[in-house]
Amino acid sequence: MEISILFLLVLPPTLWAATNLIDRKLVDGDGIDSHPSGVIAIYGLFNLLVAAAIGSWLLVSGNPFASLGDTLALLANGAMHMTAIYLYYHALRQDETSRVAPWFQAVPAFGVIGATLFLHELPSTVQIGAMALLVGGGLWLSIRNGVARRRPMVLMLAAAGLMAGNDVVFAAFGRGNDAMAAILPDIAGKAFWGLLFLVRRQARKSFVLGLKKKFALQSAAGILPIAADSICDLGKLYVPIAIVQATACTTPLFVLLGAWLLTRHFPHILSEELGGAFWRKFGAISTIIAGGVLLAIYS
Repeated sequence: MEISILFLLVLPPTLWAATNLIDRKLVDGDGIDSHPSGVIAIYGLFNLLVAAAIGSWLLVSGNPFASLGDTLALLANGAMHMTAIYLYYHALRQDETSRVAPWFQAVPAFGVIGATLFLHELPSTVQIGAMALLVGGGLWLSIRNGVARRRPMVLMLAAAGLMAGNDVVFAAFGRGNDAMAAILPDIAGKAFWGLLFLVRRQARKSFVLGLKKKFALQSAAGILPIAADSICDLGKLYVPIAIVQATACTTPLFVLLGAWLLTRHFPHILSEELGGAFWRKFGAISTIIAGGVLLAIYS
C-alpha cells in the first residue's frame, strides 16, 4: 500500500504538471488553432486511440468487459470530465498556469459539500478549517495588483466540482469490474464527449490547424493526462478516493517550479510573472495544498 501511494504521489502529479504547462502554450493567443474547443477535440482523439488499443487487447486476451449498465454509466461520466477540462482551458486563456492549476486542489472540498447536502453529514471542525485554508489560499493566489480575478476562479471551482463528481461515479461503477474493463469505457467516454465538440464549425477549424501547427505539443497534451488519469483510475479501484485525490497535492508545486524554470531559461516557450510573485504564489499554493490534504484525509 505504501509503495502504491508513493507511486500515485509522484508520477501522476509530474505528468499533470507537464500537461498544465503545455496546455497553457496550446490555448495561449487569439488564433483559431488555440481555441479550447479544438484543443479538447484533439484530446478526445487521443482518448479514442487509447480506447481502441485497450479494447483490442481485451478482445485478444479474452478478458471480460464491464457490464452494459456499468459501461453506459462510465461512458456518460466522460461528459463531466471533458466539461471540466473545457472550463479549465478557458481559465488558462485568462490567467497564468501557476494561478489556475492549483484550483484543482478544491476537488476534495466538493466531496464534503456533497456529503453535507445529500447525506446530511455535517462537516467536522477540521474539515471547516481545511475549506477555509482552501478558499483563503485560492483568493490569495487569484489576487493580482490588489484585485482578485473572479472569472478564472469561478471557472476553476466549477471544473473542480465536475472532477469530484467524475471521481465518485467512476468509483461507484468501476469497482467490481476488471481494472482494464473499467478504464476502457471511461476513456471511451472522454473520447466521445471530446470529439462531440467537432459539431461546432470553429472547433473543426481549430482541430485541423492544431494538428498541423502544434502536433508535437498536442500529442504530449493528449498522451500525458491519459497516462496520469489511467494510473489514478487504477488507484480509485483499490484505494479510497480521498487518498487518491490527496496524492495530487504536489501538482501545483511542480507547475510553479516548471513555470519558473521555463520563464527563466526558455521565455520563448512560456513566460509568467516571477520576482516577488513567485514567493506569493508559493505561499498561496502551500495554503491550498494544506487545505486539500486535510480535506482528503478527514473525508
